[in-house]
Amino acid sequence: MKRGLTSKVEELLEKGTRELINGRFAEAIDLYSDAINEDSKNFSPYFKRATAYLASGKTKSAIPDLEKTIELKPDYYPAFKARANANLKTGEFLKAKEDFSKLEAYDAAYSKSGLNQVSQLKDKYEEAKILLDHGSFTEALPILDSLMDSVNLNKEILEWRARCNLKTGEIQRGIQDLRHSVHLVNDNRAGLLDISLLMYDYGLAVQSLEEIRECLRLDQDDKACHNHYKKVKKLAKAVTGAEDASENGNWDECVRYAKNIPILEPNVPSYKDQAELNLCHCLAKKGSPDALEHCLLVVEKHPSVTEYKQDLATAHMNRDELDEAIKVYQQILESDRGNREAQEGMEKAQRLKKQKSRRDYYKILGVTKSATKKEINKAYRKMAAEWHPDRFEAKDKKMAENKFIDITDAKEVLTDDEKRQKFDMGIDPLDPEQASGGGGGGGHRGGFDGFHFNGFNPFEHGGGNFEFHFG
Repeated sequence: MKRGLTSKVEELLEKGTRELINGRFAEAIDLYSDAINEDSKNFSPYFKRATAYLASGKTKSAIPDLEKTIELKPDYYPAFKARANANLKTGEFLKAKEDFSKLEAYDAAYSKSGLNQVSQLKDKYEEAKILLDHGSFTEALPILDSLMDSVNLNKEILEWRARCNLKTGEIQRGIQDLRHSVHLVNDNRAGLLDISLLMYDYGLAVQSLEEIRECLRLDQDDKACHNHYKKVKKLAKAVTGAEDASENGNWDECVRYAKNIPILEPNVPSYKDQAELNLCHCLAKKGSPDALEHCLLVVEKHPSVTEYKQDLATAHMNRDELDEAIKVYQQILESDRGNREAQEGMEKAQRLKKQKSRRDYYKILGVTKSATKKEINKAYRKMAAEWHPDRFEAKDKKMAENKFIDITDAKEVLTDDEKRQKFDMGIDPLDPEQASGGGGGGGHRGGFDGFHFNGFNPFEHGGGNFEFHFG
């Protein structure tokens, strides 16, 4: 047993060391704290707890324990060494220099190396400060990056680099540095509010909400934090709602959330951009012709992003603007020949363009490509009543027969999921030249006498007592 330690303290230290070796830092710190409570006059528990703090990345918490260790045992070399390195990390250059100087009597080579490092880092610090004072943010950044390889726990230097990143357009990096600097200070509600507001202004509503919640965890009655929380909570819900719905393919829900984003925050352009991105993608995937206006804005702002061009091409397809869609696919393939989605989109657009010289079942019924079966059947009943041949005189009867067959064929294809899917891919399932495996039966172009309704009466839902007379 070590001299000066009671058996209970010795036991606590041994248990703490076992926890430390196994990487259970919190448990080790608790055991070392118990040992300090048992014997606050012995340096060993303080040094061991400092070691545990350092191992867990809590350098600032370790420094008071190292100072207490040196106070209780002024000639304890390992404590000076640990404190010198801790002061270096926190940017306390003068204190680090003093500690490295004191180490000369124990390890001259280590002392000299440490003093050289302190001198070099202090020079970089002064150089960065001068560049910042002159507004040379781009030039200051690499110096600050190098400085922070060794000095990564200094609030001032973190804020300097954050400023440079924000000024040079590296928003995410800048905010990350500011967040780090804020969390270096305990109970920093003002700092948490500032970083939350900054995140909000840069369009990071979800991250802003996380920071303001941290403020309220420190003090739930903080008025300024609570006011911002109420504002950002609704916006963050709309942003995450749109993103989650898009991820899960819930296009209608995505559109609903996305439309609400600029309503909740009309004054920050970034949120309008996020809304446009979601509206472009989700409306395009939904098959809505309304996607185009949003996708044009998105691609204008982000001309090099392939996935946005894919959505733009799809938006053109939704409006039957096949030449425009083909142009967009060509642009994608010029920069990415192996893009499979663009290749398939191009093939589909070309098939549909070829098909346009044939029948377009959507146009025949006057419905959009996103029409439901209910909407298709309703359109069919209306047009079947309008174009039934018995309503026409002899000179127009043949024209009406052809139109009526087109209407019925359109209903057959668009209310059959498999046939509709083929048609949407540019294949007419009722065209014997295109249909495969007998999928469409060759269509109804054999004359009006061969017409059949496939068990469906277009007038059974309020269409009147219209009688059909064939022949």
